[in-house]
Amino acid sequence: MLNTTTQRNPLATTLVCLTLLLLLWIPSLVFPITPEALHLNFMMPLQQWAIDSLQLQGQAGIRASFAVIALSTCFLFAINRRHLFVAGQEQLMLPLFVLISSAVPYSQQFSGAQVATLLVLLSIYYLFNSIQMVKALSSVFLAAFFTTLAGLFYLPSAIMLLVIFIGVLISKPFEWRDWVAYLTGMLTPCFYLVLRHYLRYGNFTGFGRTVTENLPVPATPDFALSLPETLLFVFLGMLALCAFLPLKASGRIIKVKSTRMRQILRCLFLFLLIPLLLFGASPGIMPLAAIPLSILAADYYDHIRRRKVFNLLLFLLCVVIAGIRIL
Repeated sequence: MLNTTTQRNPLATTLVCLTLLLLLWIPSLVFPITPEALHLNFMMPLQQWAIDSLQLQGQAGIRASFAVIALSTCFLFAINRRHLFVAGQEQLMLPLFVLISSAVPYSQQFSGAQVATLLVLLSIYYLFNSIQMVKALSSVFLAAFFTTLAGLFYLPSAIMLLVIFIGVLISKPFEWRDWVAYLTGMLTPCFYLVLRHYLRYGNFTGFGRTVTENLPVPATPDFALSLPETLLFVFLGMLALCAFLPLKASGRIIKVKSTRMRQILRCLFLFLLIPLLLFGASPGIMPLAAIPLSILAADYYDHIRRRKVFNLLLFLLCVVIAGIRIL
C-alpha cells in the first residue's frame, strides 16, 4: 500500500524519506556527539572556513549537516525526475540514500563531507546533462567546478574529477573545447582560493606549505567498529556486488543514455574505494558512497524478476542499522 502510494505521489515519497531521515538524526540532534568522537587529522580550506567563520561546531554543525543531507535527498529526487536514471524504483532509491548516508552516528558530525555530497550531486546533474549533447561546454565546466569545490570541503570527493574525465570520454566524441571547459572548471575554485589568500596576506608565502600540511597521510581508522557496524559494511558490500551484476531486463530496452549513466555511477563507486583504502575508513565517505550505491541498487532491483534474496538483504540492512542505533 505504501509502495503504491509513494510511486503515484512524488510528494509522499519525499515526505517519507525526510521523516526517515529525521528519525535517524534525532539522537544526534538531541544528544550531540562529543567532538572527540570524530577525529580529523586534517581540514580542507573551505571546511576550515565553515567551522571557523560560520561556527559550525558541536550541535550547530550537526544541525547544519542534517539540513544539507535533507537538501541532498530532495535534490537526488529532483535530478532523478530530470534524468530518470531510476525509472520504477524511486521509492527505494531515496530511502536507501537516507539509510546509507546516516547509518552510523559518527558520520553525522560536520566534517565538510555532507556539503561535498550536495556538490557532487550537482556535478552528477551537470555531467548527465552533457551526455549526448553536441554543445555541452557549460555543463562540463559546472560539473568540474562543483567537484573541485567539493574537494575543497572534503578531499576524497575530488575523485569525482576522474569520473567526469571518464564520463566525457565515453559519452562524447573528442572535442577540444570540452576539455578546455573541464580544465577551466577544475582550476577556477583553486584560482579564487589562491586570490583570497593573496588579498588577505598580501603574498603567496606559506600558501603551498599550508596546503601540504593539511593534506592527509595514509592511515588506519582511529575508531573501532562494533559488531552491528561490521555487519553493516558487510551487507553494504553485498549490496554493491548485486548492483554491479549484469542487468537482464525482462523485455525492457536499456537506452544508451541510461547505460552511460550507469557506467559513470559504477566508476564513481569504484573510485571512492581509493581514498577509503589510502586514508582509512573515514565516516565522511558514507554520504558520498550512498549516491552511486543507492542509485545502482534501486536500478538493479527495478530490472530483476526474483527479488526474494534482495528483499532479505534490504531487511537485514535495516535490522543492522536499527541495531547500531539501539546498542
